[in-house]
Amino acid sequence: MEAPISILIVADISKFRAGIDKERAIRLACMDGGIVSQNLSLFCAANKLATVPRAMMDEAELKKILKLKDTQYPILNHPVGFRK
Repeated sequence: MEAPISILIVADISKFRAGIDKERAIRLACMDGGIVSQNLSLFCAANKLATVPRAMMDEAELKKILKLKDTQYPILNHPVGFRK
């Protein structure tokens, strides 16, 4: 699969309600990221596109390139392309 685009799912734990501890916020963010990932996969399947959710990425480099805040975490990425 050649992927002309890659969609990055980023969670910002500062958006969670006040008083929630960081560890729980990250767990909830990962759960939300999984829901978004599933919806991306379903959309691609329905529109004859190919994708696969991936968690392997250079998080530190992505945070640097995208200028993410300390509260923003790359969760998953989806390369999206046309089926062969």
